Amino acid sequence: ATPITGPPPVAATPSRRLHAANFAFLVELIQGAYDAHIIITTGPREGELATQVAAQMSHSPIIVNQATPMQLAALLQRCNLYISNDTGPMHLSTAVKTPTIALFGASNLIQWAPPWDRHAVVARKGCEFMKTLSSKEWDTHTDRARENFEAITPDAVMATVEKITW
Repeated sequence: ATPITGPPPVAATPSRRLHAANFAFLVELIQGAYDAHIIITTGPREGELATQVAAQMSHSPIIVNQATPMQLAALLQRCNLYISNDTGPMHLSTAVKTPTIALFGASNLIQWAPPWDRHAVVARKGCEFMKTLSSKEWDTHTDRARENFEAITPDAVMATVEKITW
């Protein structure tokens, strides 16, 4: 069967987003290596960003706008792999046991990283934000958090894709 991945380039907080061009390049790498069908999921205010990413891709992805939590869970359960920023759908993906690669730039890994063996985390090496901090402390460091996310390269994520069992 053709692998299906569902990477959303979106997150409610801009400091938790991989740059749209990097996400587009990443899914191009995945499509080229695995002949994968790409599904981009969005929330209420994220459709435009998904369209921007899709416009940069050579193969048109399937864009799923504003699915209910139950619909999203059913969709994620059918994916062979889910790549996500630190978002609610990332946690839902791990809950339905879809192999998940979580991208972290500004979140506390100890508190929010996926718990099971079939999941992986990609974060900036040596990232200072990977300490246990209060929510207020995390929120005051958005510029540095943005830098942490921008340091996550498509090649680094792709290396993790190649290692994870999916």
